[in-house]
Amino acid sequence: MASAPLESFQLRVSAGSGKFGKIDVSVWQGREKEGKTLSSSISMRFHDLDKHLAYLNPEDALKLSAMLEYYAVQVMRLDTERRLLAWREKQAAAVA
Repeated sequence: MASAPLESFQLRVSAGSGKFGKIDVSVWQGREKEGKTLSSSISMRFHDLDKHLAYLNPEDALKLSAMLEYYAVQVMRLDTERRLLAWREKQAAAVA
């Protein structure tokens, strides 16, 4: 079963010649692999955009940059909390 993103944002943008497309920005929680937690990530998907080219007006560019900054901070916070929790669990196991 595929996992779902933790958060997602969709922006409708001009694709030129009066056409429109979408940019999906999503936050994905890192998986566990071989007992280690992998970093979380942010994905950007382009839909209905010829040559994956989007034309952003200043307002859309600001929205996209604000969402990327917000999600980047959330990912760093999430990964820091997960590492801290894992460290605390190791410490508690070592004491017990």
